[in-house]
Amino acid sequence: MDDEDIKKLNPSINYDNPNQDDFIDDELLVKTYLRNKENIQNNKTVDDDTFYKYFSLIIMVIFMIIILNITFSAYQAIDPTAFDSCKSVISDDIVDVYSSVDNVDSAERVLIQWNPTDYTFTKSQIENCGRNGLFAYYFDAGNETYIVCEDETIQYFETICKEPRFMTKMFIGFVKIFN
Repeated sequence: MDDEDIKKLNPSINYDNPNQDDFIDDELLVKTYLRNKENIQNNKTVDDDTFYKYFSLIIMVIFMIIILNITFSAYQAIDPTAFDSCKSVISDDIVDVYSSVDNVDSAERVLIQWNPTDYTFTKSQIENCGRNGLFAYYFDAGNETYIVCEDETIQYFETICKEPRFMTKMFIGFVKIFN
């Protein structure tokens, strides 16, 4: 603002009087002070808003990492092999052996007769086995598992490996960093 603008604002004051200079200076000082105070308050709220935005972002990232770790741990507790790239899957092939299977010894004889290898008995249980069997004998040979059923059939588990997807690799890697 220049002097002419100030004179137009309040025509009742004689601005040409030398005693009025103090009044004009005081008025300008007050306006300048109020303008500076307002600018300081505006800048302070902008700085406060920026602080709260960054603070909220950091807190959100921390909670996201915590939630991912809890989810990953819970999922692994339910199924420990969930993120393995190789899984054992029972094959669709059913081999007929045409020999009676009544106990562990007869099941192992049938298995050796079909494929001569050294087998280790694992367990026997009642389940739907083969085409219409109700009792299964499990044998291990290295990394493979064979099931001899009482209906004179043999099934086996195949190990199928697949390359994990990019997002699965990233997720597992990210979560394992923070564990």
